[in-house]
Amino acid sequence: MVHWGTEKCVPPLPTDDIDGAWRGHLIDWSGVVGLSSITEKNVEEWLWRLEFLSETIGWEAAALCYGDGKGGHRKEYITLPILRRWVGLWTNWSNVNRKAWVKQRVERLTEGCDRHVRSALKAEDEVSV
Repeated sequence: MVHWGTEKCVPPLPTDDIDGAWRGHLIDWSGVVGLSSITEKNVEEWLWRLEFLSETIGWEAAALCYGDGKGGHRKEYITLPILRRWVGLWTNWSNVNRKAWVKQRVERLTEGCDRHVRSALKAEDEVSV
């Protein structure tokens, strides 16, 4: 179970639906980027890791989508101003240094590529020409 808190955020954050959505989104992404909190010292690292993910799996993965109140939807991305607003958010996710985090991401990408190649080759073998 993920534990988290915003009591260190300054100023205190509003509790409207959009802020609640951002809070949940950033808590989840804290685990993805391997950083247990958002601090002034690590916001640039957050952005670097998000950019890495954007280049390898696509930026859409980090988008927060929510209703606009008019029947449509909005899509927003984690940006420096968003991160700065949430400085002080903490979780019990583990901190992973950059080298270990990149190694982990590359291994997952490699495994995914291997799986897709094997699947494509198997499908090709099963198709008769």
